Amino acid sequence: MFEKQLAQTYPDQSHINYQVGDLIGFIGQCKEFVALIFDQKVNAYVPRDKAWIQEKIVSHLRLKLEKLVHYAADAVLVSAVLAGIKRSTGLTIATHRIENEDVRNVVNKFLGVGEWVVDQSILYMSSSPYFERKR
Repeated sequence: MFEKQLAQTYPDQSHINYQVGDLIGFIGQCKEFVALIFDQKVNAYVPRDKAWIQEKIVSHLRLKLEKLVHYAADAVLVSAVLAGIKRSTGLTIATHRIENEDVRNVVNKFLGVGEWVVDQSILYMSSSPYFERKR
């Protein structure tokens, strides 16, 4: 319904961007907006109101965002480990062998993030009284 209204409002645009707040606002502006959800306890469809629908949308997107943040943090850690391996052994991913230039650029940026994280970690550790250099 929402995207159909957007397409009617902006007929000349082939791609329309909107935010979650726009969708939540659309639901809030509707005179009636109900979802029938199957409830196994009563073996029937139960109506849910606008507030319930809005809360479920926000809750669902929050879970997706949490997963995205978790995956991003994992990727940064893997990148930092690869940077540490490179610094201690000289071994690194042979990015020059990646044929696709776009993929090669993404991998290089990924590895660059790890190098930056290791550099920042060394700077912090060097100035912290909780770490000491032993050779």
